[in-house]
Amino acid sequence: MPCKPVLQTTMLCGSLTLLMTSGCGEEGTPSPIDEPNEIDTPSAESAEDQPKAPDTARAAPPAADLPASFTDSVQGYHQKQVPFEMILIPGDEAKGIKPFYIGKTEVSRAMFLRWAYGDDVEDAFELAKLIEKGLRPSPIYSEHVALHVARGKGDWLAYPAIGMSHLTARSYCLWLSEKTGKRYRLPNDVEWLHALELSGGVPNDREALLRQAMLEDNTEWTIDGFFPEPRRVAEGEPNRLGLVNLLGNATEWVESDAEDRWVRGGHFGLKADDLTETWKAIEDQSVWNETYPQLPYSRFWYLDFYYTGLRLVCEVESVEPE
Repeated sequence: MPCKPVLQTTMLCGSLTLLMTSGCGEEGTPSPIDEPNEIDTPSAESAEDQPKAPDTARAAPPAADLPASFTDSVQGYHQKQVPFEMILIPGDEAKGIKPFYIGKTEVSRAMFLRWAYGDDVEDAFELAKLIEKGLRPSPIYSEHVALHVARGKGDWLAYPAIGMSHLTARSYCLWLSEKTGKRYRLPNDVEWLHALELSGGVPNDREALLRQAMLEDNTEWTIDGFFPEPRRVAEGEPNRLGLVNLLGNATEWVESDAEDRWVRGGHFGLKADDLTETWKAIEDQSVWNETYPQLPYSRFWYLDFYYTGLRLVCEVESVEPE
């Protein structure tokens, strides 16, 4: 029997939030009786529907032939082309790190929401199928805290896309790869730490740190005073590599071979004294979605630890040499 929409309410920091849910446990997915609580990737039968990353099997061009940076673009929210810059990070042969490109900024809402809302899928029935198969998130409810912060400001699309799970971040990279013809992905943990090291690490001087990083010490708060807010993705002093907000603002998903998943870089709700070069927050559904009104918890969004965002990596093999 098809699931009927259910209107639920929950108290979120003193304000009433309305959620339109599928009535099937996890948003946009079958009943928890049929599927486990945590699912990392879509089911095998839906694999053929997943966006395919472009074939970039050709050998990587020499680093000397690669542009120091390049600008790509994607059709974003409100049908506008959104440019974004990628910066070349030198590799380290001794550490087994190949050169790679990394986003100058975090992924903005302008880049992200077209995919998240399914605005690129014209057929509503096709979008419903993608949601049912777990290939797209169900629509973000309007009072989700990750959208609530900074929403009252006129340029709210310039703020980082946040509140996303590892599955959401990874799925977005696959979609972007399909749209652009380049191979975009999340940085692995070694690459992210390598970029931080080359950029000078965490500044020892507090004032220098707060010029680079949006943390609890210098964040703004929502009008109701309940939530700290990020800043625009391009706002803040670039580090020595030219990367903006590698520290603070949205915390950034990385890949690893470990069973746990984690984010790096600190965030706009973290105190400056708690930020170190090795800081990471390990995913914990029981804490990150503690007040989520359904069981099982959402695979796509975090309600309580809503600082999570992403910074893109592009493999050099997919970039044309100069």
